[in-house]
Amino acid sequence: MVTERASMLLGSGPGEPTGSQVASWEPRTSTRAPPDDRRLERKEAGGEPMTAHRGNSQEALLAEAAAFGDAVLADISAMVLRGRGRAQTELKGRFDVVTEADHQVESHFAEALARRFPEHRMFGEEYVSRRADDPAGPCWVLDPIDGTVNFAAGIPLFSVSLALLDNGVPLLGWVVDPLHQETFHARRGAGASLNGEPLGAVGSGSSGSDSANVDSAEGEDAESQAAGDEAEDVEVLPLGASSEFVDRLVRHDPRIVMQLAQRFGKFRNLGSQALQLCYVAAGRLRGTLSCETKLWDDAAGSLIAMEAGRRYSKLDGTDVFPVRAEDPSWQGKPIGSICATRGDHAALVRLLAPMVHARSARGDDSS
Repeated sequence: MVTERASMLLGSGPGEPTGSQVASWEPRTSTRAPPDDRRLERKEAGGEPMTAHRGNSQEALLAEAAAFGDAVLADISAMVLRGRGRAQTELKGRFDVVTEADHQVESHFAEALARRFPEHRMFGEEYVSRRADDPAGPCWVLDPIDGTVNFAAGIPLFSVSLALLDNGVPLLGWVVDPLHQETFHARRGAGASLNGEPLGAVGSGSSGSDSANVDSAEGEDAESQAAGDEAEDVEVLPLGASSEFVDRLVRHDPRIVMQLAQRFGKFRNLGSQALQLCYVAAGRLRGTLSCETKLWDDAAGSLIAMEAGRRYSKLDGTDVFPVRAEDPSWQGKPIGSICATRGDHAALVRLLAPMVHARSARGDDSS
């Protein structure tokens, strides 16, 4: 059970839900060892040390949360695979669907969470209307099936995305590709992994790109180009981009598309934003761009990418996290995001600046 000393991080202590909240689910034992406490010395996006929940109590409770996430995602992955190929769908937009599997996964997770951590909040793609009004404290962000159109059409690219946020900052993140048996995972300040194998350097991530990064875009662009000249194999990696991003970019200025193609080569849209972020983390994509991404799409994948040493930010290069209480992303509004290696991130911010500024002038706040 949650200890009293650390109740602020992972719930308010003992207490059992009632009625339909009670589930028979019990967490499995996790084999993940808690990371070195020294890694918790990293700073929040705002620059202040993470002091509210440090110490052994945080270690124990994050380990408990990690065990919960591992176990419930194992159950959910099996559930998703059972539903593949016989998905019952309903339209929720002109080109978007929701399946029965989405609802089943969400219900299963909600019941498991109510049993294990009844004081925690839940937020996600199919759960946005039932989110608690106050996002402060622990909040689990779930996308039950990211890539639902792929899932419904039988295209083998979809994932389950889950993150634990505390006061708007991601602490734990998972993106599971059940079909290919790949689990991407990260803990803030402790690095990222793929099926238990490290991705990138521990603690090398960044919560976004600050003004210094934007101002020095040309310098970092040159550094990245020089590095690319020395390692030609990196240049063959494609750039991820969502359908709506490409559409808006073409309508704004096709010349920017040509500039991106000249600099980055091939474009790819996998149909799962969470997987695209993880593919950037794993070195399978050079970067990924989206103007319609939502918090549930990015919460887990962005942490994984940042902990693997990648840059992640809004399209204008500013920080996404922490997500404040008044942030419209809690109401399901788009974030619009870039994720890439350091030099490529700076180059992308510079190339996209005209479109971002034009959208800002029109009152489009998803940049």
